[in-house]
Amino acid sequence: MRLLKINKIYSMFIPPGTSLLNANVYFINDEIKTIIDTGIPFTLTLDRLKHILKILNMKRIDRVIITHCHIDHYANAGFLQKHFDCEIFAHVNSIPILSKKNRSFNYQDFEYLEFIETSFPFLNKKRMEHPIIKNFINFVYKFYHGNTIPVHDITKLKHGSSISCGKTTLNVIYTPGHSDDSICLYDPNLKIIFTGDTIPFTPYIHTSISDIKKSVKSIISLDINYAFRGHCHFPHRWSHELPLYLDFLDSMKIAQLRILIALKKKGPLSLSKIVPLMYERTHAAHTTLYRIMHIDHIWALKYLQHLQKLGLVDLDNNKYFLKNH
Repeated sequence: MRLLKINKIYSMFIPPGTSLLNANVYFINDEIKTIIDTGIPFTLTLDRLKHILKILNMKRIDRVIITHCHIDHYANAGFLQKHFDCEIFAHVNSIPILSKKNRSFNYQDFEYLEFIETSFPFLNKKRMEHPIIKNFINFVYKFYHGNTIPVHDITKLKHGSSISCGKTTLNVIYTPGHSDDSICLYDPNLKIIFTGDTIPFTPYIHTSISDIKKSVKSIISLDINYAFRGHCHFPHRWSHELPLYLDFLDSMKIAQLRILIALKKKGPLSLSKIVPLMYERTHAAHTTLYRIMHIDHIWALKYLQHLQKLGLVDLDNNKYFLKNH
């Protein structure tokens, strides 16, 4: 656990445990006391939160801004609203999840259902509904995120919205890709951006390649000095981040070109046959993790869906082939 003061107004809470699973929480000590994302009850308890607020000389929380509705970023939202009577700001697409009364586990609401079905075909619906498997996943899921409380009176955000916290103003950038409700928050005065999980080396599950490209271009068009991610132990200079975003745009072109070449040379191919032939855009640590978790299957699926939309590829009998070839 670590609390990093960025400046007099911004502070960054880095929760204990792995940064892959536990999201950062950002505190804005301005006239309107604000936090960006909430973490989960397991890592940000009420006692820990009170301790942080005392250190930061913040006696209350007036507002919570959610970057997207994955459980590690919003699980505490209802609890904070109940305890502090604070406002909740989120993208309009977040509302069905935040306001849901029953957060008991079910596969239809599971954030990574598409990932499981695509990456691990042996976990078909019948097997996933087996009581032993279902109860095990339900136990792990509930243990991880705790008992969430539904949120009410949500202030809807959209692309171009501005949020004033006093001296600080945050501009909302709608960046679907990691999820269909993802937003980034940009401070034009300090030229810093809070990206949530909208970074160019995480699996993008719920949306499309077109969404991802548009979101990346929206971010790189801004004048940025520092980027603050949803998961990481330190701030990132934009001079170091920008090359990753630019490389990502190029690598998506390369990945799709390699898929088209593979289909032209080797004929109809299943998703699992295409994955090893696809360009992997990431460094060694991510490559290893992606292979273990089969995340590259999701990337391949998203590329193929995009190529289908462009009319270049089609699917028949679970195999992809070039159209008009």
